[in-house]
Amino acid sequence: MSTNKKWNRLIEVMGKASLLFLIVLLIDVGSTIPYYYLYAKKHGSDKIPETANKIVEGINDDEQKVRALMTWINSNMESSYLAIFIPKYPFINIFRPDDPNWTIFTMYGGCEEYADLFVALANSINISARTVYNSGEDHVWAEVYIDGKWVHADPSIPPNGLLNDPGIYERKRENGGWGKNISSVWYRDSKGRIHSVTERYTNVSKIKIKVLFDNKPVKNATVIIKSWYLKGNHPNYRKRPLFTSITNKTDINGIAEVELGGGKYTIVAEKDIFKNIIGYRSEKIFRIGENNEYFYEINLKKISILENPRTILSYLLDAFVLSFYLLLPVLIVLAIIYILKKK
Repeated sequence: MSTNKKWNRLIEVMGKASLLFLIVLLIDVGSTIPYYYLYAKKHGSDKIPETANKIVEGINDDEQKVRALMTWINSNMESSYLAIFIPKYPFINIFRPDDPNWTIFTMYGGCEEYADLFVALANSINISARTVYNSGEDHVWAEVYIDGKWVHADPSIPPNGLLNDPGIYERKRENGGWGKNISSVWYRDSKGRIHSVTERYTNVSKIKIKVLFDNKPVKNATVIIKSWYLKGNHPNYRKRPLFTSITNKTDINGIAEVELGGGKYTIVAEKDIFKNIIGYRSEKIFRIGENNEYFYEINLKKISILENPRTILSYLLDAFVLSFYLLLPVLIVLAIIYILKKK
């Protein structure tokens, strides 16, 4: 085959692929994003209480209302785990805003969408609820306020959700549990502050971490804790330890304190030099039991790119958006060339 024919063939293949990609992109972006911003965000706040009131109609007891909400969610939500295509609108699992006003219309998502929708439905009928996060083991559920206390509620567990069984995550599989080691569980209040509720779900140990540089305590260093549970027990699922979302700052004595369930962890200690991107950094792997106290020292040694999860994620997102906009014109040109050549 001549070079010219090979080139034409390459243009044809790339053009077809580009055209198909653009069609899929236009379907997704052209419908779901406007639908979210122009309709779902506006009308979801009305649909959520309307739906909740229909679900609990005729029920007077708060606990039974909570059970009815979880059963309805579990029966109607479509799980999006590992699915590119889903059997209901928007059909393509690309655009997933973290907003129950979106979920109430699309009714698809993962454990966080299940929990957020449940919380929104419960709060809309004056039952206080909040989303809680177990980031280190990659799960999200809810807590609901019943009879004067906060109670575990996980609407993502089939067939009817699960109420007031906080031990399910650590209970052995042969006893009906998940067999996990819980690292930390937390919620975020209305002002964005993080509060630990780990003691409700596991026995915790108290850990003091002292950060040093040249054997001197470092004030205001960032201490990040990462859980090894999924990497150790499900290596094909997670290749690296997961952030627990515990990111404490050291005090004037260079000490940060955290509470964790038993397991294997990595401490990452950082001291910023330039805009949370570059700084001094060290890490240490450790294993702890439950109901104990531990003390670790970690010396900052090398200058490195920092590992603050929010900072890194924001830069990665910016890079992705930039590369997408740079690539889009190329794809459009390839698609146009292909169309013109077909004519």
